Amino acid sequence: MEHLLYRVTAFEIIAPYAVRVTFDDGTAQAIDFQPMLAGQIYGPLRDLALFRQVKLDPEVHTLVWPNGADFDPATLHDWPEHLAGLKALARRWAKAEAEDEWIAVQRVQEALTLYGPFESLADLSRRGDVPLPTLAQAARAQRLPAVHVGTGWLARPSAVRKRIGLRARRATSARVR
Repeated sequence: MEHLLYRVTAFEIIAPYAVRVTFDDGTAQAIDFQPMLAGQIYGPLRDLALFRQVKLDPEVHTLVWPNGADFDPATLHDWPEHLAGLKALARRWAKAEAEDEWIAVQRVQEALTLYGPFESLADLSRRGDVPLPTLAQAARAQRLPAVHVGTGWLARPSAVRKRIGLRARRATSARVR
């Protein structure tokens, strides 16, 4: 099977999430990207402001977005032929995102049950209780009752003071001796 090389020569945003793409062979394709906007790479493009930041990369001659999303020019050129497969991929990505979100919610609920009210380690650090690297290291080493949810760790403020504060004092007193 021959794989023809195409170059995107121009584009125009024609509707939310839709772009008319012109190629070096003189053809054009109107593409609605909305069904593809799922997963770690393409999901952020659901933010219309980010989607509208699309540019034409002069080196690879395709559409690129600031978050690193792009498409092979041949895929864009032959979009109708690839659409069913791309939609199937997007459905799998969306399902994975939903499962990740569900797992994060379950972890938060579990943490509430086990530890009671809690705060993010970043918030605890900002309040000056303990430096964030110390908190994160203790959470990863499981010396701190904390739960990891999506983008960070959550812990009870009292647990931080008891577990990390005591360890810090012991280390200081040991050095004095």
